[in-house]
Amino acid sequence: MTDVNIFESDRKNDDTINQKLPKTINNLKMLKDVTALLDDSDIQIRGEAFSLLILADIEGAFDVLVECLRLPSKNIRAFVALVLANRGDHIRILIPNLVKLAEDESAMVRSCAIGALSHLNANDQGEIFVKALSDVNLEVRNGALHAIIKMGISVPNDIIDKVASSGDAETAIMISNMM
Repeated sequence: MTDVNIFESDRKNDDTINQKLPKTINNLKMLKDVTALLDDSDIQIRGEAFSLLILADIEGAFDVLVECLRLPSKNIRAFVALVLANRGDHIRILIPNLVKLAEDESAMVRSCAIGALSHLNANDQGEIFVKALSDVNLEVRNGALHAIIKMGISVPNDIIDKVASSGDAETAIMISNMM
């Protein structure tokens, strides 16, 4: 009986996704509408919207998505940063926008900006990653540490010692891999 309920539940979720999301994005209005779904309460809707935005191949998409980095919704700012990094469009224009987000008021946005910069191998932005090691949020600090290790960015020993003293097991493992 449980298996049947799971399948019925999956069908209902698929119906909800099909009602909220188009199969493809054909114009900028659709792009904006799908971007708004990054703020949906349903994680499946957000995931499908994320995938559609990465694949959207229409003129002007990059500019619209960059505009979304300034929207009030922290979900939209964070996820659009990741969408743009995955798309890999106009990296020279994108990186300064991501650097600004690395200082956003929302830890989630800061973490996604650091992750996006790391994905783009923005090793010329080393100071942003080093600065993020002092962030109040553990996820932001660990994301920065991961990026630093990945890109071989040098960090002063006093900062490494401070980060190592955080007491977080994941951080300790990453730091031991640096040595």
